[in-house]
Amino acid sequence: MYVFSSNVTWTEARRGKLACGNGFKATFSASPEFQGETGTLTAEDAFVASINMSFTLAFLKLAETEKVELREFDCSCNGIMDRVMPRMAFKRIVLHPRAVVASDEDVPKVERCMDLADKYAVVRNSVKPKVVLEYKIELDKRKAPLKAEQSG
Repeated sequence: MYVFSSNVTWTEARRGKLACGNGFKATFSASPEFQGETGTLTAEDAFVASINMSFTLAFLKLAETEKVELREFDCSCNGIMDRVMPRMAFKRIVLHPRAVVASDEDVPKVERCMDLADKYAVVRNSVKPKVVLEYKIELDKRKAPLKAEQSG
């Protein structure tokens, strides 16, 4: 069993400080949609980002295990919030991962890694709204060396 912790302290108005058990610290506020500030961490952004990070890290681990020659990877994520009577809630999360691989042989491996990451990402599997995966895999036609060395 693992335990992850955080502590929040109110500082003023709709603003506070976050301290995570791993040492990460940040200020946060309500989102601008709820009379908060722009340019600071919000609970809504952190929620969507945590699903994105969970999926991404699961994918990267699986791609490493499958020995995929990954050239680039990025993933955008949108959380769609709407009124679910009588309150607001996220109804749907859409992940848009994009992977660029070195060869045709890597494409089926990446598809498998995407599907398994969607299935096994811990945070992604811990949320109530439907999570949709819309991935794109591209072949790196340049055949250039890797941007960064992958560590094992």
